[in-house]
Amino acid sequence: KKKKVTRGVVSGINHGFIQDSNNCLVSGSGNAVYGNNNFIWGANHQGLSGVNNIMQGGFSTQVTNGSGNLYGSVLVGWNNTLSYGSKASLITGRDNEVAKTDHSIVGGFNNDVGNGSSLYENNLVVGKKNQVTSDESIVGGDGNTVTGNRQIVSGFNNDTTGGNSSILSGR
Repeated sequence: KKKKVTRGVVSGINHGFIQDSNNCLVSGSGNAVYGNNNFIWGANHQGLSGVNNIMQGGFSTQVTNGSGNLYGSVLVGWNNTLSYGSKASLITGRDNEVAKTDHSIVGGFNNDVGNGSSLYENNLVVGKKNQVTSDESIVGGDGNTVTGNRQIVSGFNNDTTGGNSSILSGR
């Protein structure tokens, strides 16, 4: 029977919770977690609706939808998805997709910030081959694709679209 877990440690494969699970440490693979202030690490995990303030890392983890907010969240690893409401977050790693992020720090390789949708703002993005859809951001590194205005873009071989009131340096 699926139950609510509060201040718990969950480890293993394919556990699921149908109620909010708060202040939990979850590790392993294929676990699904609803709730606030959780630390999720491993592979193929999902943080589902009502997720707030999550720390998530590993490989192919997802926060796919929800009614919560992700202020102050951390996403670390490879091929992770954060698909709603991130603000003031830290996202590092490779091949991560981050939608709707403002006031965040993103670092790594081939991360998609803004996930091809409307513009977001005030992000710091550093790394290589990142795709950035954001206004009023600072982007540095090599081979980044940047869309937006009022940007500072520095580095080598960056491609910019928009660029009104922006500073571009490098080649």
